[in-house]
Amino acid sequence: MESTVFVDGNNIMGSRPDGWWRDRAKAARRLVAEITPLALGHGGVWTIVFDGRAPPGTEAAPACLTLVHTGHGRRDSADHRIVELVHALPDRARSLVFTSDAKLRARVRALGAQVTGARALLNEIEAVHGALEQSPTGRPFVIADGAGSSKRTDAGLPTTSNDHASRREPLC
Repeated sequence: MESTVFVDGNNIMGSRPDGWWRDRAKAARRLVAEITPLALGHGGVWTIVFDGRAPPGTEAAPACLTLVHTGHGRRDSADHRIVELVHALPDRARSLVFTSDAKLRARVRALGAQVTGARALLNEIEAVHGALEQSPTGRPFVIADGAGSSKRTDAGLPTTSNDHASRREPLC
């Protein structure tokens, strides 16, 4: 069974004091672009949940991601939607939620989900984008090193292994 990863989009955007509030649509598009290589490289089912309606230009996502815009004006609507999505999973222990929101962390942990903060996701983004800059193809890599086992990165993200020799496989 695949891992399921949820990203509290507004919380992650808000964790970087880079002026994201001046252009929320641009910040949302940037976050989607930054997370795409992670989703491709780590596999699983990825969902980014944003509060409110989809700003123009943020409706579409690559096939490896699902974007959810709650459509509500309430500030916590993404949090409630993430809780609903985790609750609906048959195997909540295989889910990971990225958020630094203390209330949301407590709610999804109580359901059995794994939780890690915004900094862990941002560190993964920085690491992947550094690797992409060094990649001859500019595509993400999966590290494969043995008998079909699954590993996790420091942030708790799944990695896949499916070969007896260590190697890097570009995806997509």
